[in-house]
Amino acid sequence: MRWVTPILLLLFWLLVAAGNAQTAWRGQKSGGHFSLVLIIGGVIGAAGVLALPIEGTWRWAWVPAVLDLGSLPALVLAVVALIRGKRSGGD
Repeated sequence: MRWVTPILLLLFWLLVAAGNAQTAWRGQKSGGHFSLVLIIGGVIGAAGVLALPIEGTWRWAWVPAVLDLGSLPALVLAVVALIRGKRSGGD
C-alpha cells in the first residue's frame, strides 16, 4: 500500500512529460507556436520520487524536473529568451 501514492504520482508525471514532449515535437515540426504544461510535471514527479518507500530517493528527486520539457528545460529557455530580449531591446 505504501507504493500506491508514489506510483500514481509518477504515472501522472509520465503523462504530463509525454504530453509536453509530444506538444514540443509537433510545434517544432510544424514551425508554429506551442504551449507546455509548465512546472506541474516536474513538481509532481519530484513528489512521486520523494514518496517512494526506498531510502535515499531524495537524491533523485531532481530527475523528473530535468526530463520534463515543461519544467527545468522550459525555465532555462525562458530565462535565455528574456536575457536575449533585454540585450536586443536595450541597444
